Amino acid sequence: MKRLLLLVIFVAAACGKGDTPAGKGKEPTGEPKKGFSRAQPKPAEPLEEPIGVAECDDYVQKYLACLPKMHPAVAEPIQRAIADSKRAWRGVAKNEENREALAEACKEAAKSAKAALERYACEW
Repeated sequence: MKRLLLLVIFVAAACGKGDTPAGKGKEPTGEPKKGFSRAQPKPAEPLEEPIGVAECDDYVQKYLACLPKMHPAVAEPIQRAIADSKRAWRGVAKNEENREALAEACKEAAKSAKAALERYACEW
C-alpha cells in the first residue's frame, strides 16, 4: 500500500514539473506575441483547507508561491494539478496509517520541485 501511495504522489508531483506547454516543444519566452497581452495566472490562493500533513502543506504553499514567476501557459496547468493533488492527499491523510508515507512522499516531491524550479528563483 505504501509503495502504491508513493507512486501516486510522485506521479502527481511529476505532473507539475512540465516546464513547456503541451505540444509546443520549446520553453515559453515570457514575451507576449504582438497584439496579445500576457495574462497572469490567478494569484496563488492560500491553502484554504490544509492537507493535515505538515510536509505536504509546506510543499503546496511553496509551489503556489512560485506560480506567479512562471509563464501563464506553464503555471495554469500546474495550479490545476496542485488543486487535484490537494484533494487526493486530503483523502489519503484521513487514514492514519498513510500519513507517514504521505509525509515522506511530500518531502521527496519538495526536493524534486526545488531542483526543477530552480530557474524561477523560488524559495524552497
